[in-house]
Amino acid sequence: MTQNNNMLFPAEEERAVLGAMLIDNDSVFDIVTMLKPSDFYDLKHRAICEAIFAVHHRREPIDLLVVCAELERRGKLKTVGGPAYVAELISAVPSALNAAAYARIVKTTSQRRALRDVAVKIAELTTSEEEPVQAAAQIISELSSIAIGIGKRTVLTMSDVANSVIDEVLNGDDSIPTGFGTLNLMRGQITLVAARPGIGKSTFLQNVAQYVAKSGKHVVFVTLEMSPEEIMRRMLTAEGYISNARKIREDELDNFFRGLGELEQLPLSFIYDSLTISEICAQIEALHARKPVDLVVVDYIQLVRSSTRQNTRTDEISEVVVGLIGLAIKTNAAILCAAQFNRAMEQRSDSTPLLSDLGESGSLERNASMVLAIHNNDYTAQTVKPGQIIQSDILVLKNRHGPLYKFTLGFMPAKNKFVNLHVEK
Repeated sequence: MTQNNNMLFPAEEERAVLGAMLIDNDSVFDIVTMLKPSDFYDLKHRAICEAIFAVHHRREPIDLLVVCAELERRGKLKTVGGPAYVAELISAVPSALNAAAYARIVKTTSQRRALRDVAVKIAELTTSEEEPVQAAAQIISELSSIAIGIGKRTVLTMSDVANSVIDEVLNGDDSIPTGFGTLNLMRGQITLVAARPGIGKSTFLQNVAQYVAKSGKHVVFVTLEMSPEEIMRRMLTAEGYISNARKIREDELDNFFRGLGELEQLPLSFIYDSLTISEICAQIEALHARKPVDLVVVDYIQLVRSSTRQNTRTDEISEVVVGLIGLAIKTNAAILCAAQFNRAMEQRSDSTPLLSDLGESGSLERNASMVLAIHNNDYTAQTVKPGQIIQSDILVLKNRHGPLYKFTLGFMPAKNKFVNLHVEK
C-alpha cells in the first residue's frame, strides 16, 4: 500500500484496534468514546467493530468466541472472513497497551476521508444546477462539522462529568455575564429577549454584545433588521463618543474616530443578509472552527428564514429553533435572541407579558432555557424627552437554572443604552 493510501486507509491500525479490544476488554471503554464503526474504512472491520461494541454494551466479556457468535447472529461472520480472520486480528496487535494510539490514527484518517469526500462534492457542485448559496452553505456546514469534531468526545463517563463539575465549582461555571445585574447567559443554551416593537430589544442585544466583546470573548452578531454600520453607530452613541447615531457633529469627529479605533479591535463579527437558518449556522460554524465562538446574538428570531419550504409559520419557526439548538450544542456558545411578542397582550387590561404572548410556535418558549421580557407601560418613542431615562422592568418569565424574578434597568433611547438602576427583586 502506498503512503498516500495509508493516510486514507490505515489497514494495519484498523486491525490493531480491533485486535487490542479482543485482547484487553478494558481498552474498549476508551475506544468506544473515540471511534464509531463508520470510522473504519474496511467494511469487514466496520462489521467486527459493530459486533464488539454490541457485546460491550451488553456488558458481556469480549473474546474471540463471543464476538464470532455475535457476527454469526448478525449474519456477517462469513462476510468478514470467518473465525480465522477474526483470530488473525489478535496476532496483528504489536501491543494492546497502544490501543488508544491506534484508535487516534483510525479517527484521523476517517476525518481525512471526510475532507476528500467534501472536495469531491465541491467539484460536482460546480457543474450542478443547485443554487450556489445553498450549496456553499452545505459545504461549509460539513467542513465545520469535521473541524468541530476533531478531538471532541461525545460520550462521557460519570467520572468525566464529576471532574467537569469540580472545575466549575473551583473555577466558576463559565457562564457569560451580560453587564446587567447578576444576569448571566448559559453556554450551549438559548436565551430569548422578548417585547413589543420599539421597547428596546435591539438596544438590549447590542449592549450585551458590546459588553461581552469588550471582555475579550468572541461574539457573532446576526443582524437581520439593521445594517452593521447602523449598529456600530449606535454602539458609538452608547459609549458616549457621539451624541446622535444618525448625525455626527463636526466637533465630535475626534471622538468619533477614537471610538471607531476602539470598536474595530473588538472580537465581534457580523452576519448580515436575508439568510436561512442553515446558511447562518454554516457561517457561524466556520467562524467557530477558526476561533471558538462564545456568544451568538440574533436580532431577531422571527426574521430568520427556514431552509426548507414549510406548510405553516409555526413549522418555519420550529425549524429555526431546532437549528439554533444544534448550533448551541455544536459550539457550546450562548445564544441570545430577540423575539417579538404578539398583539394579544395589548388587548388585555393588564399588559404584563406572559410566555404565551410569544405566540406562533410553542417551540420558542419550550426550547429556550431562559425567557426575558422587557416591559414598560408608559414608554413610546413619540413621548420620550431628550436625555430621559425610562424605567424598564426586565421580567424573567422562564429560567431553567434558577428562580423567576425581575429587575429594573434604565432605558436611554437617545443614547441607545440600558443602564443598571436597581438590584434584582
